[in-house]
Amino acid sequence: MLERVHRVLSADPTVTTVAYWDGRSNTDVIVAYTDDEAARQSPRFVVTADDHLAGRGMTKCNPLGLAEALAVVAGGTLKHVSWAKPGSARGSSPVRFPSPVGLRYGTPVTAALTLAPAGSALSSLLVDIDGAPGSTEYAVVDDAEFLAAVCWAAGVIAAPSIGALPMGESAKVMTPADVAVAYVEACQSGGIIIARQEPE
Repeated sequence: MLERVHRVLSADPTVTTVAYWDGRSNTDVIVAYTDDEAARQSPRFVVTADDHLAGRGMTKCNPLGLAEALAVVAGGTLKHVSWAKPGSARGSSPVRFPSPVGLRYGTPVTAALTLAPAGSALSSLLVDIDGAPGSTEYAVVDDAEFLAAVCWAAGVIAAPSIGALPMGESAKVMTPADVAVAYVEACQSGGIIIARQEPE
């Protein structure tokens, strides 16, 4: 996975150096070094794909973080995410993902999240957003590892848009929703196609 992340980052001109190491929770994390003024104020910025981080950085740089950022960009509220991915268990709730994933049976994890087995190396997201004038659904379908790598790398690319934090907030942890426009743009520049679903 880190190889894929590195390839995405090396294609972005704003990232000059990236270091990797294993975090305490046995999760890989990234520290980005860039020439951006905001990053120079605090050049070590940790970006992780999971939800846990102690220190300055960004968590949740994964497909769920992308869904939350997309809701902010769309000017609405995230209503529900259905996520088909390799390794998920089959459930009893039918979800019709875009082709070629198609109909899958998922398991509601929370009121806002349903996980379903992808049935292949693909991953798909259906993001349901509440907003004026009504509900809108967006979809993503891609290779699961590629999707995960771009979502992770996008956190590093979007990090300079946070700006320098006051000293008292030097340990603040951010999520993609905090830099939604920059994060979604970084995901799209990395090759993720986000399509608006037309109502059937």
